[in-house]
Order: sequence, then structure tokens, then C-alpha cells
Amino acid sequence: MRSNKKKLLLVEGEADQRFFGLCLQRAQLAGQVGVGPPMSYGAQGSGKGNAISLLPTLLKQLETGEITHLALIVDADAPSSNGLGFQKTVDKVYDQAKSRGYQHPKRLAAGSGYRFTHPDGLPDLGLWVMPDNASDGFLEDFMLQSAHLDEAQLIADAKKAVSKLASPKFPPHHRSKADAATWLAWQEKPGRGLHGSFGGNLIDWSRPPAKPFEEWLKAVFL
Repeated sequence: MRSNKKKLLLVEGEADQRFFGLCLQRAQLAGQVGVGPPMSYGAQGSGKGNAISLLPTLLKQLETGEITHLALIVDADAPSSNGLGFQKTVDKVYDQAKSRGYQHPKRLAAGSGYRFTHPDGLPDLGLWVMPDNASDGFLEDFMLQSAHLDEAQLIADAKKAVSKLASPKFPPHHRSKADAATWLAWQEKPGRGLHGSFGGNLIDWSRPPAKPFEEWLKAVFL
């Protein structure tokens, strides 16, 4: 369903929508910002490629005032899987943004996300590349890196269990996804997905990359 809000956060899929919806709630932005995957905003499919390809359309809506704020969150993925990796992801987003006249992105602060500016004073475009705007990886890496320190042993045990699999079916570049899924499966309420980390209070929002991520959300949308 298309959001009627003028501040939009574009994400890759429905699972991301649930997770980042809770992030917006935590940052006290939930009532102001619509969050959804590409299909919510008119694309034919979801995923990283569709999200990035949709940017020129949404940037045009920034120009007309149909929307007032826009940000994108995508995984860096892994170069070995044709998922681009961190730097090529930033470059691909820039290719779409510069088609509407936007300049090369700048970081809001060290370790933080990006903001694309326009020389004509149009609204900025925000970008966060999971996990930390510096590394290849996924939202799951962000969660593992930001977990409360009292989760460290359970995470270590989960990683050890995954490493002992004789014939894992997942590709090597998805190792962190398996690690995170195993860690979450051992919580009080397993099977709730990534957004379940909020109910279990598993993320320490005073630690990077969680803290600069929340600061980036506020900087982009307030």
C-alpha cells in the first residue's frame, strides 16, 4: 500500500519494513515517516535492485513537493555474489541520484550514513548501506555488531554451532545471516524474525553501528 506520508524511507523488503518501522518508532519518527519496500511505491518487485532503480521516480517527487524527505537503506551484500558490496552499492545509488542532478554523497559524521545534496537546494537524499557504511555485509551484521555485550557468549556459541555444520546449504557469504538466525532462535521467543530483537531488547543503541544509525535517521527526517 502506498504511504500517504510525505517523508519516505525506502527499504528492500517486508522483513526490513517491520524492522526499520520499529527503528523509526524508537527514534520517535513513526508517525511522521512512511517506510516500505519498492512495491509500496510503485515498483514491480522488491529487493535492492528495484529499490535503487526506483530512486529517480521518488527524487522527481521531491522536486515537485509530493514528498519532502527521502532516504534509502540497503545491504552492501557481498561482491562475490553479484551483490555489489559496499563501494559499488554507493556508486550505483550515486548513478541514479546524479541523473536528477544530485552531487556525490557526503557523510553526516564519521561512521555515519550519507546525504546527497542538490546544487539547486532541493531536499537531500539520505543513504545508509548496511551494516556500517564501510563494510560488505547485511542487516544481520549490523545486529550482531550492535548486540548488548551480555549477548556476546550466546552469539559466540551460535557462531561456533554454525561453523561445525558438515554440509551447510547456505553460501559462504551468507554466514552472518546463519549466525544471526541461530542466535535469535535461542532467545526466549524464537521464530520472530529480525524485528524480534526489539521485543527481547537485544540491541544496544549506545554502541556503533546502532547509535550512529539512529542519529542518521533523526538527521535525515527531522
